[in-house]
Amino acid sequence: QGGSDWNLRLEFINRRQEQWARAYDWEALRSDFKFTVAGISQSSVALPVDFNRLGSEVILYGGGTDNGTAYPIIPRDQVRLYSTTDKYVVVGGNRNSGFYLNFNPATLASGASLIGSYYSIATSLASPANVSPIPDPEYLVTGTIADILESRSDERFPIVKQDADRSLQQMIENENTPQ
Repeated sequence: QGGSDWNLRLEFINRRQEQWARAYDWEALRSDFKFTVAGISQSSVALPVDFNRLGSEVILYGGGTDNGTAYPIIPRDQVRLYSTTDKYVVVGGNRNSGFYLNFNPATLASGASLIGSYYSIATSLASPANVSPIPDPEYLVTGTIADILESRSDERFPIVKQDADRSLQQMIENENTPQ
């Protein structure tokens, strides 16, 4: 651990994990969030540090309703299509400064609760103690071997890469098959 060969292999593993994370909306990366509005009146709420994208509409509880009010997610460039009284949420921010939800209408009462889900990023593996969220770790192993063989211009690279691709496709198929 910590040597140049270790670091190179770890970089290949993290790259494969990132490719996996971008390939599909994996349930292994889906998380729920629940916030309680603490300010007297606010229009935005910070999202978790590992946020990648929303996985559901946001439900607001409080403000005189017991059932909750759904706030659909709309793209920023479509805000002009809605009135000032329409209920919706827009995701703002970026990876460096953090992401947040902007609510319309822009007043969230103190004590209100927000519930929703999001897809997280696949955090980098930094040490042997870290565990990848990938359901089939064989994909990481085979994919990393393929990347190492490719970096060495080894002629076995295409065969091993096909094995990794099959493993990824099998995970996607398993994700789409009801349990």
